Amino acid sequence: MIARDAHRPPRIETDGPLDHARLPALLGEAIAAGGPAFLPAQRWFGDKDRRIDRVGAGDIAVVAVGPDVYALVVAAVHFIDGTTATYFLPLVVTLEPLPDEQTLAVLAVDGDAWRAVDALLLSRFRDWLLARIADGAPIESQSSVFVFGTGSELGTYLAAARTGTSRVVAGEQSNTSVIYGDAAILKVFRRLQPGLNPDVEIGRVLTERTGFRHVPPLLATAEYRIGGAADTPGDSIAMLQAFVPSRGDAWEATLSLLDRVVRDGLDRVDDPWEQDAATLGRRTGQLHVALAGFTDDPAFSPDEVTAEDTEEWVARTVGAAERQAGALAGLQGRLPAASAAAIERLQLDAATVGRRVAGYRGLVGTAKIRVHGDFHLGQVLRTLDGDVVLLDFEGEPARPVDQRRRKLPPLVDAAGLLRSFRYARAAALRAIPAEVIDQGAERLAEWERRVRMAFLDAYRAEVALSPVRLVPDDRAAFDAALFAWEFDKAVYELGYEMSNRPDWLDIPIATLVEETVVG
Repeated sequence: MIARDAHRPPRIETDGPLDHARLPALLGEAIAAGGPAFLPAQRWFGDKDRRIDRVGAGDIAVVAVGPDVYALVVAAVHFIDGTTATYFLPLVVTLEPLPDEQTLAVLAVDGDAWRAVDALLLSRFRDWLLARIADGAPIESQSSVFVFGTGSELGTYLAAARTGTSRVVAGEQSNTSVIYGDAAILKVFRRLQPGLNPDVEIGRVLTERTGFRHVPPLLATAEYRIGGAADTPGDSIAMLQAFVPSRGDAWEATLSLLDRVVRDGLDRVDDPWEQDAATLGRRTGQLHVALAGFTDDPAFSPDEVTAEDTEEWVARTVGAAERQAGALAGLQGRLPAASAAAIERLQLDAATVGRRVAGYRGLVGTAKIRVHGDFHLGQVLRTLDGDVVLLDFEGEPARPVDQRRRKLPPLVDAAGLLRSFRYARAAALRAIPAEVIDQGAERLAEWERRVRMAFLDAYRAEVALSPVRLVPDDRAAFDAALFAWEFDKAVYELGYEMSNRPDWLDIPIATLVEETVVG
């Protein structure tokens, strides 16, 4: 029997002992009863804009640990539109009186109130999970198996990770990350998709097979293998990496820098910002050279860009732009004045867009490789020695894994980083008082021009060292191809801003009406 209360997790009354044999069925009942309200309240739940029909326990592995019970749950979330998403939901079933907001459901058994809670909120579970990952022994579930793999560098960091205090990283959206003793960081993928996560796949080859050392070393992995098949990769559920001490990410540092640029002027800012941009360009180029260096792995070996590829990219960008134009038309009369004025200059017809992205065609004969796929300043850590480390090779989380694993020209990443410079400039511009807006805007424009130049000069110098031709040799063809990818990113940004920040629409529009971008 299930008792519900609008302000409390559901309470499931049952007779008999809470033993291992009964737990899967009881947890399945708890997930069905509590999941529809519990999941949307979690920061990491990625489908908050969709209505849940029901939630079921697709698979459960139960492990008894001391007085608690640990359960690794693969939950199937069914939406009213008929689609389904799969989430990884580790639970601890405990008698500890934890807060209702952490509790999926209460199992009332023989007068005891057992709470099923999000396991990663409890340090004892986090420590247990690290030990199981390091041990490598699989955990069997009802129908499949959870498997763990360790990398060659795990031993370097494991002792410090085990002896240090663990803590959950605040503020993360789509995943949950746990830091162990400032030695290792575990990223738990909450929304599961078929196959290896690109962050795992790329992290593994960079750590084990290249000399590129500007990513956190991959130490271990966890997968969910449906049916327990040993000969095929499972679905990634977690990855353990070395923790990198840093001075924060490059996005926050850039915003702080631009506040001083506006106030004091470029030449009076005591900050090696052009040198930092060049360092980032150098590391980005070295990353692409490393990713292009495989010949024995079909998932990573470079492929040559064909004319068919470039026509596909033109058609895709044209189609996306036409869809965004239709969406913009539906917002007429409801947009902020600045965005409405910017839209008047915007042309997204097929002929105009096709002309703007004609630079794709100059990539024929260059290489397609595995790329970062979602590269921006927030994915860059500033290390204590003045260098950078590149993070989060998942790609855009909203896209299916097979799309995120596709090979693309490396200029995709360069374009993403340059768009991030543009957004930093725009964010700083919005904070300038009206009385100094002209002077501030001029300083910010000059900053963007110079960081672009520093980044691209260093980037081109590095990719030129690759035995594989990664970019066009001709500078005009390079600039045209780069602009095409920046234009494509701006089309994507147009849709994002329409849905989330209509008063920021002028930022992507400014690029969409430009004839060129100075490189």
